[in-house]
Parts: sequence; C-alpha cells; structure tokens
Amino acid sequence: MNGAAHTRRAQMNWAPQTRGAQMSTDQQGSAHSKSTDELGSAQPNSTDEQASTYPKSTDERSSAYPKRTDELGSAYPKNTDEVGSTHPKSIDEQGSVHSENTDERGSAHPKSTDEWGSVHSENTDEQGSAHLKSTDEWGSAYPKSTDERGSAPSKSTDKLGSAHPESTDECGTAHPKNTDKLGSAYPRSTDEHR
Repeated sequence: MNGAAHTRRAQMNWAPQTRGAQMSTDQQGSAHSKSTDELGSAQPNSTDEQASTYPKSTDERSSAYPKRTDELGSAYPKNTDEVGSTHPKSIDEQGSVHSENTDERGSAHPKSTDEWGSVHSENTDEQGSAHLKSTDEWGSAYPKSTDERGSAPSKSTDKLGSAHPESTDECGTAHPKNTDKLGSAYPRSTDEHR
C-alpha cells in the first residue's frame, strides 16, 4: 500500500510538472524560457537569431561593441569614418586625420588654403601663392597702389607702373604741376605751348 501510495503521489507530482513544462516549450518539446530562441538556447532579449548573447548595441555578427561602431563591429567614436579610422569631425572621405580647415585630400592647412591644400593666408590667389590682399592674379606681392602687373609704384604712377609724382604725364615723365602735357615746365600763367 505504501508502494502504491508512493506511486500515486509520484504520478500526481509528475503530471503538473509536465503541464507546466509544456507551456514554455517549443515545437520540439524542449523546455526553455520566453527569452530563448527557436533552438532552445537560453538568451536574454537582446540576443540574435543564432542565440549568441550580446547587448543591444552589437552588430549582426554578435560582436560586442558600443552603439557607435560601424557595420563590421569595429569600435570607434562618433568622428570616425566608415572604415573605423579614428579622426576628428573634419576628416575626409579617405579617413585621413586633419583639422576642420583641411582640403578634400586631408592635407592640413588653415582655412584660407586653396583646393590643392597649399598653405596660404586668406589673401592668396587660387594657386596658393602667399601674397597680400593687394596682389595681382599671379600672386605677386605688391601694395594696394600697384598696377595690374604687380609693379610697386606710388599712388601717382601711370597705368604701366612707372613711378612718378602726381604731376607727371601719361608717359611717366616727372614734372611739376605747372607743366604741359609733354612735361615742359612753365608757370601757371603760360599757355599750353609755353
């Protein structure tokens, strides 16, 4: 009788366990919790379909990395390029480290460099030749009062850059204010033929 009672108790204890396990088993009858995958491997909510345990911020290959990794799971900060090279915000598309004022080839230069990355001040020409604001289109340094060929004249020079005072003629011949158009000196009360 004790054996029969023991058998009945064992059967009674076994039946509820079987019913409880069936609720959380998969289609193959493997017992697993709600957070396991379809193969019955125990995993947290953030595992992949291969049951590899990883945090939410891992990639599809279950490599653990922070949220700012690339698609290959390489850890890098926000300012890296798509290849995972560490660089500041202003790197180019090849991942070359440079400051914000570099060109598209990653050559370090100040803001006022040209498109070839040549270092020059703001007043350089398009070829990167350093010159003042008043240089010509060939980058020759000259003051503001020079001509288009970069010759340094005073304000009273002619269009060819010959230095002469304000009272010179258009050929650059120096003469006082009271000279005629050919540079001959005469007083104010003379006519243009002297």
